[in-house]
Amino acid sequence: MRAASATFVFAAALLGVGIAHAAADAIPPALRDCANVKRNSERLACYDQTIERLSSDSAPAEGAPERSAEASFGSSGTRGKAPERTIERKELTSVSAHVTALSRDVAGALLINLDNGQQWLQTSGTSSPLLEVGHEVTITRAALNSFRLSTPSGRVLKVKRVL
Repeated sequence: MRAASATFVFAAALLGVGIAHAAADAIPPALRDCANVKRNSERLACYDQTIERLSSDSAPAEGAPERSAEASFGSSGTRGKAPERTIERKELTSVSAHVTALSRDVAGALLINLDNGQQWLQTSGTSSPLLEVGHEVTITRAALNSFRLSTPSGRVLKVKRVL
């Protein structure tokens, strides 16, 4: 019985060493070299530079479709996925589009679908925005990365991008 227990413990230890060795092989040597840097700030800089270099080596192929400025307006781009590469372009301050559908969510907030494929959720403002399908609305960037939707009647709603 003791021999069986000892054999089991030995086999488990070998398995653990094998897994640890395989995990160590998965770490690029350049990152392992950063672990040897003594000063915290220099070690962090080493990790940052190495990760940047490694991620640029595995960057997506050129010619991958880029999102237009209008398509990314109001979108954080990081919901549940890795952030996309930053594309240098002129930052939009507003977008105009026509309302294609209006509905309410479970909390009663207004959901506004636009003809450019975007969907916006009312977060504050009037409960009767005098907004109908077909109206042209303008969404502008406001303070603290918030957005304001202006209706043809002149009413303003605070909104956030859903889709």
